[in-house]
Amino acid sequence: MVVCFRCNKGELGGMVNRNPVLNEIKDWKLEAKEEESSRYFYSVSDLQTLVDSSKCFVLGRKGTGKTAIVEHLRHSTDEKTFARILSFQHFPFNDLYALRDGGYRGTSQYITLWKYVILSAVCSMMAGENKNVQPHVSTELSQVFNLDMENSLAHSISQLISKSGGFSILGNGGDVHTESIVVPNGQPWERRVSSLIDIIKNHGGECSYYILFDALDEDFVGVLDANTDENYFSLIISLFKAIHSLRSDFKVAKSRVLPIAFLRTDIFDLLKDNDKNKWSDLSMTLDWTESSLRNLMAHRISRAHTPPSSGIIRFSAEFDAIFQSKEIRYGNFGKQKRSVFKHLLRGTLMRPRDMIAYMRACASVSIQRSENKISNASIKKATEIYSEYLRGEFNDELYSVIPYFGEILDIFSSMRKQVIRPHEFKAKYDLLVVSDGIVKLEFFDLCKALFHYGVIGNLPTQTNREIFKYNGIRVNFNINEKIIIHRGLLASLQIF
Repeated sequence: MVVCFRCNKGELGGMVNRNPVLNEIKDWKLEAKEEESSRYFYSVSDLQTLVDSSKCFVLGRKGTGKTAIVEHLRHSTDEKTFARILSFQHFPFNDLYALRDGGYRGTSQYITLWKYVILSAVCSMMAGENKNVQPHVSTELSQVFNLDMENSLAHSISQLISKSGGFSILGNGGDVHTESIVVPNGQPWERRVSSLIDIIKNHGGECSYYILFDALDEDFVGVLDANTDENYFSLIISLFKAIHSLRSDFKVAKSRVLPIAFLRTDIFDLLKDNDKNKWSDLSMTLDWTESSLRNLMAHRISRAHTPPSSGIIRFSAEFDAIFQSKEIRYGNFGKQKRSVFKHLLRGTLMRPRDMIAYMRACASVSIQRSENKISNASIKKATEIYSEYLRGEFNDELYSVIPYFGEILDIFSSMRKQVIRPHEFKAKYDLLVVSDGIVKLEFFDLCKALFHYGVIGNLPTQTNREIFKYNGIRVNFNINEKIIIHRGLLASLQIF
């Protein structure tokens, strides 16, 4: 679409955007895998702990940047650093549940499976990418580990598990330091794991191999009852145990095997195991504050310039470059004022993804209005666009838990106010339950689910402070306090 911009005299000028940064911002991506990581990746303070292997678990809410770190590590490779992303998006988890190892009990039944998957990914990199591996070794490995684990993970794991044949890595004649490793047909998985460890230690070289587990939350539905996800939790706990064990196996080896699991914080909190305290020490948590989100936005706006700025960025300078005003009026008759950034932030769930969505909506509206900078009027219009985005985000997350979530939003819309009393909401919900005969959640369970995802919060009378789940991971819904609907939803619900 071609947009005309006003010249300095207020007339329609040539087809030139006087602030091309807005064009770049409107095209920002919500998905990290679709974005140019080398340009926009924002390095969080603890990132080095993953690189130096002092941390191996990354915890964070959806939309807080886990996949962005995955993509960054995936592309930070060189002749001695290799990486594989094992994404479990749209993965048939039932295929994994059937592969438990009867030699272990309870939550440890998948440890051998995970070790074999991790080590196979390393062998695949040794065979296909590491040019320092001896040719006869890489040739032999390619016979077994020629796998496309990034693009076809389910098929690759199926191939690995169905392998009934053996394999061998033979010494190279004159090299007395190279051992022969032979795995005959039909060997148990434990023997195969042990053999792969020997192969990597002997032939992997002084290299680093990152195995990045992403989208592990795909089969999680136990928001209300964790017992419904017993197999899922066993699988995740076994993965954490396998990663922790392999860290010890390669602690003093020349080859660095670095599996890293990325998991939602709320799922990690539900894991129950004797080793959980050890995992906490090895975990990096993605918590975003107003300050860190300011820094992120300053970084992204500076990178939106062409060519991108690479110096130290001041937040105020970057925001002033794209917004007409530092403040925006709100409340009855616009008597109150707050900073533009805080105004945008209050509509989010304190996540980078939300800020990106809000900013690009502002840029799009401003361009349509032929503005050189984003006006307060454009922000108000963009709020409607952003609100529809947030409603869609909630719907995607909650559909598997509350299939009638759209009808719940209709109830909120019909009540025409942001703050509601629990008994008012319950009266409307009870009518919905009776009206179509569908089996629905008990009212308290419904509220817990809505609170868990941030759709609603509590508004205690004594403090008048909004309490949302994302502001404190361990806060719980209080049925005796007023309910407040997240302000980011208000425009889509036509509550003004």
